[in-house]
Parts: sequence; C-alpha cells; structure tokens
Amino acid sequence: MILTALCSVLCPQILHILSVPEDIYDNAYSYLLIIFLGIPFTILYNYLSSILRSVGDSRTPFIFLALSAVLNIFLDLFCIVVLKLGCAGAAIATISAQAISGILCLIFIIRKMKLLWLKKENRTIKGDAVKELLAMGMPTGLQFSITAIGSMVMQSANNGLGSTYVSAFTAAMKIKQFTMCPFDAIATSASVFCSQNLGAGQSDRIKKGLRCGITVGVGYGIAAGILLIFAGRTLSMLFVGKSAVAVLDASAKYLRCMGFFYWSLGILNVARMVTQGLGYSGRAVFSGVTEMIARTVVCLGFVGTFGFTAICFADQTAWITATCYIFPTCLWCIRKSTKMLASIAVRVNNAS
Repeated sequence: MILTALCSVLCPQILHILSVPEDIYDNAYSYLLIIFLGIPFTILYNYLSSILRSVGDSRTPFIFLALSAVLNIFLDLFCIVVLKLGCAGAAIATISAQAISGILCLIFIIRKMKLLWLKKENRTIKGDAVKELLAMGMPTGLQFSITAIGSMVMQSANNGLGSTYVSAFTAAMKIKQFTMCPFDAIATSASVFCSQNLGAGQSDRIKKGLRCGITVGVGYGIAAGILLIFAGRTLSMLFVGKSAVAVLDASAKYLRCMGFFYWSLGILNVARMVTQGLGYSGRAVFSGVTEMIARTVVCLGFVGTFGFTAICFADQTAWITATCYIFPTCLWCIRKSTKMLASIAVRVNNAS
C-alpha cells in the first residue's frame, strides 16, 4: 500500500524524469496511474503463485496465468474498442486480469491447500523468519531494481526522440518481454538444479546443470533471434497499425538488431541464476550493475549522436558486458563450491 500511494503521488514526476513527449503525456499519465493503483493485485498474484510453486505446484499458477493472459486480450478489446477508454482501458484490462489470477490462486489455496492455511501459531510475525526471507529476497529484488534503472534510462533517452520512436520502442518491448520468458524459465530451472545438487554434494551435476542450461538457452536464443530478424515487422503489426509505416520500420529495426545478439542471454541469464543459486548472490547482483552501467553509457553517450540506432544497441551492449563478467565468475563459483564439497567429504571420511 505504501508503494502504491508513493508511486501514485509521484506519477507526474516519474513521467517528467522519463522525458515523456507532451503529445502522449495525458495517455501515459492515465495508464501509469492505473497500473500503480493496481500494484496490490500484482503483488497478490506473485506472492500466492510463488507459494504454490514452493510446495511443488507450478501447474496451477501457470493455468491461472494463462487464463489471465487470454482474459487480458478480451478485456483490452472490450475496454478500448467497445468502451473507447483508450490507454486507460488498456491499463484497466491489465490490472483486472492480474486481480482475477490472484483471486483464483487465493480461492485455490483456501479450498485445496490445507497445508498453507494459517494457524494461530503462524499468525505471529517472527523476527528470525523475516530476516531469513529478507536475506534471500533482497539480493534478487535489488538485482531486478538495478536492471530496471538501466532500462528506465534507456526509456528516457528514447522518449526524447519523439512519439514515433516511443510507439516503436513500446511495441518492440512487448515482443521482447514475451520472447524472453523462456530465458527466465531455463535460467530458473538451471539454478534450482545446481542448488539442489550443491546440497546433495554432487559437484559433477552442478557443472552438468550449467552446461545443459547454457546449451538450451543459447539454442533458444538463436531460434528466437532468427524469428526477430526476419519476422520483426510482422510481429510488430500485432501492436501497431499497418498505416504507421515509420513506427513499424523503427520497431522492426530494433528487433532485428536485438535478434543478432539474443543468444548471449542464454549465457547471461543461466550463469547469473546459477551463481545466485550457489549462494553468491552479491556477484549476481553486480552483474546487474554492469548491465545498468553499460546501458547508461550507451544512452547518455551515443543517443545524441546516433539517435534511435544507439537505442537499438543499448540492450546488446549491456548483455555482452554483463556476460563477460558473470560467466567466468560463475565458473569460479562452481570451482569454489566443488572444493568446499570435497573438503566436507574429507572431513566426513576422517570422522568415520
């Protein structure tokens, strides 16, 4: 609630910092304000779905999320086409779909998951548990926040180029977000696999997990990159009308430039998540810092000269820079973990 109130009040200042063009300011304000007001619903789904996954049920949150995505499409059409609410309608549709998915998770837990029902002894906040949760969650949250800051710098630099490039960038970001989901899934799976084998003392399987994760990630990155290179314009038409030729050209250019480097995410995401899964969260966070610095340097140093072309290469520069740091770091973390497991094995053998 604090975050919702704070963001809602500061909405005009946020848009000013992002250099939103005057001709789209009103639409941007209404959209962002509604999204901020809907933060509790976003938190509700993320919180409950994470709890369900933690007890081994990843299928149910996925089903509710899929239903939410389909519902979001129909609500978009209803709010924008039928009710003529414009950008505000798109925001209302998004928040409504998220609220429904969160409520469905809550109903499922109440009806089916007695294990998760709160008992009297669970209703007291325990300091040790809070500290443990913060110790695990803060590094991940900080990592995403740092990466988001770099993205905001890039968004701000792009906004200064005019509404045509704002529309093109927005369309490209929607496609990017969709195609990046498998990277996150692959990286999370590799992280869980490696951390479980660290606990089991299987150092060889940690190396295997990293190798397999990167292989699958790079393979997907190449396939997705080819799609973006050759079908970027067609994909952009899902969000931009055919008559907006300049917007389509710019969006296709961004996706094409991104597609050539998409494979690097297969290395970056897996190596970063494995590093975090092995307990070296600080080093994983620093990879996010390198991303932020690289994006900021490109946006502040080159957009003024090269315009939208610099925006097209900001992400790729950040990915390659972060990969050059995190991949050797991940290998070092694995070697250190392997030595630790070997040392533990020796002590156990000596004790027996």
